[in-house]
Amino acid sequence: MRTLAPRSAEQLAALRRTWAESRRVRLSDALVPDLARDLALSATARPFHYFERHVNEVRALFWRQTVAWDTAPSEFAPIAALRHLIEVDLPALASAITGQALRAVQDQGVAFDLYTRGSYLDTHTDQGAERLIAYVIGLTEDAWPAEDGGHLEFLAPDESTVLDRIPPGFGTIDLFCIYPLVRPHRVPILTRQVTRLSVNGWLTGELVAPGERP
Repeated sequence: MRTLAPRSAEQLAALRRTWAESRRVRLSDALVPDLARDLALSATARPFHYFERHVNEVRALFWRQTVAWDTAPSEFAPIAALRHLIEVDLPALASAITGQALRAVQDQGVAFDLYTRGSYLDTHTDQGAERLIAYVIGLTEDAWPAEDGGHLEFLAPDESTVLDRIPPGFGTIDLFCIYPLVRPHRVPILTRQVTRLSVNGWLTGELVAPGERP
């Protein structure tokens, strides 16, 4: 099963250089043709549930749909490809880009996060047990300016200065380091009547010492 679009040695080398410079990279047109569309259509055909959380001063407000791996094959056909992407293809590609042996954080299913007008995610670092790399699989067809919110913002250590803004994508994969590099980030409140759909998760593995490998 193939879930990722093929990339040449030159493209991989460019991704490695980008990662080495910033510990963050976006893969555009990352998925095989039609996979992003099939995932988005299938997800939006199922109900989402209101998700609100307030943990350790971090607030979040959006919609979430959770699909269990063991019930997915009969209920949600594209989930088989998504599971292969998360557990096999994505860790292999991320390992090739970062120079670390990575694997998916073990979970029993997958969650689709849907932001609509009024949704947001407060500043946080994503740090947690075994998490080294965060990923965002973009399934958002709408596009809008950053001033309307809903973009992923990376912040300085003061947690107020915005260093970079990443717009939602469609068929994209964003990778960024969350340990040992502390990278506060947030999704500011979405003020436009659009939707932001993504699958988010983490990769774990053995941490490589500085200078040990590229």
